[in-house]
Amino acid sequence: MSSTRSASVSLFTPGIQSKLFTPPNPRTKTLAVIAHPWSRLGGNWNDPVVQTLLQTFLRLSVPTAIFNSRGAGETSLRSSWNGKGEINDFGLVANEARRVAWEGAQKSSEDEKGEVYFCGYSYGSMLALGQQPLEGPLTFFLAISPVPTFNFYLFPFVTHSVPPSPLPSPRNRLLVLHGERDNFCSSSSARTWLDKLGTGYDFYEIEEEDHFWRGKEGLKSLDGEVSRWVELGRENEEDDAS
Repeated sequence: MSSTRSASVSLFTPGIQSKLFTPPNPRTKTLAVIAHPWSRLGGNWNDPVVQTLLQTFLRLSVPTAIFNSRGAGETSLRSSWNGKGEINDFGLVANEARRVAWEGAQKSSEDEKGEVYFCGYSYGSMLALGQQPLEGPLTFFLAISPVPTFNFYLFPFVTHSVPPSPLPSPRNRLLVLHGERDNFCSSSSARTWLDKLGTGYDFYEIEEEDHFWRGKEGLKSLDGEVSRWVELGRENEEDDAS
């Protein structure tokens, strides 16, 4: 998948290394934020899945922020074991990225709600699901290969923090992508966990893929499914507005 030309700027998030990438013709009042796998296991913003998602959103004209979570890259904060600090960090990055990306757009598009995508892969998906829906903009959640079966991950904390049931909509606002051969969590376990959360979701199992998306069509499949999800949502929003 080819890279989309974009401009990048470092965000003011003390202690957290973060960047905002802006495509040539960004859609007004849109933003995606992506979290990477656990830094204690080597996760950082250079992860192939994170970089694939970054290029997908940029190609869809969505300004996108990525960050090195605690213990990764040049982030100076130490990683935690309960994930609470990392969830707060995600929110800090999201707020600063929205401020920068939407600067100047408020007056020119006051009637436009805007849309924000909280995304994560593996451990990062739990950070994304730990965010609360924003007031005003439509908030969407993307979880790739979530790991609820790892009890030392954020299961107890996130259970009380995930977004509530989506507002009535032609589509759900939570998309979960899961590899058929995930090494850490079966599709049935992931579905059981999601059902217990009491929120609507779209769940797609990708054949032949594991937790690391190393199959022949792995990253290409991710790009295609996320693109369809975003574009379908835009179509539904236009239908609702008409």
